[in-house]
Amino acid sequence: LLRVRSPAEYQRALQIIVDEASRLGRLADQLLDLSRTDAGAVQRQLRPVSVAALLCDTVDHLQVLAEQRGLTLELVSGQCGEVPGDEFRLGMVCSNLIENAIKYSRPGGHIRVSCRPEGNRTVVEVADDGIGISAEHLPRVFDRFFRADGSRSSGGAGLGLSIAQSIIRAHHGEISLTSQPGQGTIVTVLPGTMFKVQLA
Repeated sequence: LLRVRSPAEYQRALQIIVDEASRLGRLADQLLDLSRTDAGAVQRQLRPVSVAALLCDTVDHLQVLAEQRGLTLELVSGQCGEVPGDEFRLGMVCSNLIENAIKYSRPGGHIRVSCRPEGNRTVVEVADDGIGISAEHLPRVFDRFFRADGSRSSGGAGLGLSIAQSIIRAHHGEISLTSQPGQGTIVTVLPGTMFKVQLA
């Protein structure tokens, strides 16, 4: 607004505004969802959800973002069957975990998303070879608004892992994270009894 610009410059500026408005809208939705979960006001609609199909859709959706950042995004899916769950919120978990891996990976890096049966459970892993997290910060990675340091705090509000944990706990499951600075991070989702695989 300080000076006259070309149509192309205005278009780029408007695209930034749209992207930021969308990001803030998603953030508001996620904060509201967390508050409702804390208050016990969320009624989960549990229906059969194909974990493999959900991961495939999420990986397909985020493939362009990974390519833009010079990353390889790979899906390795076993016979995971179906689990009872809230498909929309489980999709949020998948998106948050994979977006985190993309955000904290270096150009040329590799992200591996996998799904496998383990007994009567489904195990989902998102592994990257990115910048990793130092040991002193690991205990706080699921805290709301926590961002480890300057190298990991560009963009985002520090809510992705907290939201993922909230959703997985609401599904009676577990989520954990292991990481080595400079070597990468692995996030593992181990669903609980509500997530038993329905074997054919």
